[in-house]
Amino acid sequence: MKEHVKNRIKNLEEQIRKSTKKTTVEDVSSESFYSYRHANRLFTSVNGESINTFSNKIRIRKSAELLKYGSDSISHIAYDVGYESVAAFSKAFKKIYGQSPAAFRENTKIGHHVNGADFKSPEYHITQYLN
Repeated sequence: MKEHVKNRIKNLEEQIRKSTKKTTVEDVSSESFYSYRHANRLFTSVNGESINTFSNKIRIRKSAELLKYGSDSISHIAYDVGYESVAAFSKAFKKIYGQSPAAFRENTKIGHHVNGADFKSPEYHITQYLN
């Protein structure tokens, strides 16, 4: 793959990471200068997953941080990270973390552990769920 193509895909990846909303076809096209379909093929070949899957994981990861450190309601967090319904958010969250957002919030309070991970540690990263 040519270097300029890799750079476009990496730029797209960074934009998805920075975004607080669901990534749209228009976002992808304007950032990558490719059609969504072509950008998605290239993105998948570089990252091993589709733009949509990657974007959803990033949004869920952001929501986990908000649940862990914030006090906003679950519905507010769901809308903040771009979900149109709490049910869709909860389903996506449970698919990645294996528990509901409410259970995650309860289990990640100081002194709790989830799946053997110490959430008290500032070095803890949720990147294991992005692979």
